Amino acid sequence: MPFEADRVQTQSIAFLLKVVTSPTVRAWCIGQDASCQPKDCLSEAITGEGGEWNAQCSVAALHEIGHTVDEKRTRQILHNLAADGILRRLDTDRAGYRPADDPKQ
Repeated sequence: MPFEADRVQTQSIAFLLKVVTSPTVRAWCIGQDASCQPKDCLSEAITGEGGEWNAQCSVAALHEIGHTVDEKRTRQILHNLAADGILRRLDTDRAGYRPADDPKQ
């Protein structure tokens, strides 16, 4: 299904742009430095911004403050944050997360 793949890719790009250009995430990134641990930084960004997050968005947010992480490492961080109860996985078929206390759950 090439059309379904195109739709998903378009949605991912739109969401990524929304996260990277979000005033909340931008302010958060400016207030951070690369000396903080990626897990702590990402937890703070996600709980501050809310909404749905995936590995691509998380990589972009971490890159904004100078962390060099790949999607594999970021997926592990998201998984760990879910195990810690900070995030909830949205669906077993995709790796999308929301803050555990997000009212849109």
